[in-house]
Amino acid sequence: KVYIDGRMPSWRVGDVKYMDNYLRIYTDQEFRHHEFRRLNISCVITQDTALISALQTEGWKIELRESNGYVLLRR
Repeated sequence: KVYIDGRMPSWRVGDVKYMDNYLRIYTDQEFRHHEFRRLNISCVITQDTALISALQTEGWKIELRESNGYVLLRR
């Protein structure tokens, strides 16, 4: 299942906007750990080098490199 994609700026669950969660994934390590555990997220597709570096230090591995992004898997 997809957690966040390009349509999510308009998504809401109650008072929570998915866009706010998306931004917190990038900036708040504790929130990221909580969300990834809660939703059993084991694959991330991103272009963001800061997030890639953070995930790698947390044990994630780059599975695929493409010109438009990376696929990381939790080991």
